[in-house]
Amino acid sequence: MALRFAAAYPQSVRSLVLADSALDGQTWSSDWQTRWKGMCDAAKAGRLADAKRQWLEHPLFESARADGSSANLLARMVDDYSGWHWCNGDTARVPSPPLAERLSEVRTPSLIVTGAHDIQDFQSVAKTLEAGLPATRRIVIQGSGHMVNLERPRDFNAALLTFWRAVTSG
Repeated sequence: MALRFAAAYPQSVRSLVLADSALDGQTWSSDWQTRWKGMCDAAKAGRLADAKRQWLEHPLFESARADGSSANLLARMVDDYSGWHWCNGDTARVPSPPLAERLSEVRTPSLIVTGAHDIQDFQSVAKTLEAGLPATRRIVIQGSGHMVNLERPRDFNAALLTFWRAVTSG
């Protein structure tokens, strides 16, 4: 959503942080698509608890599940989730052509943050963003996966502060 906003309203965005981001126009792996379909099918069949279990057990969260405090917070977030996205279509307007094809138009200074252990789908997005956004910097936070801000909050916050200081001083 942040990237969509920056593309549509560049005059309103001073900087952009994309942490383990998705990207309009990306192709998801067959594993991702199969797992997502399984969650959606379960939720639509009224088996929301099963869909939540599948989501929590997804390889996406493997690193977070391995850390006690992150695992507890993640479990609470999943437990609190309504499952709306599994049962309904996304109502957001997807840009056309997709942003993956127009990244060079986004000239906002951008920071791309990924966890070293995030799954390949999100690593691929980060590489695409890094190659396509003209004013970008990418950092990879060691010891974290997809939930980088939850798993390594000090490293994540330090990276953001460093980036924002550079944006405001430059």
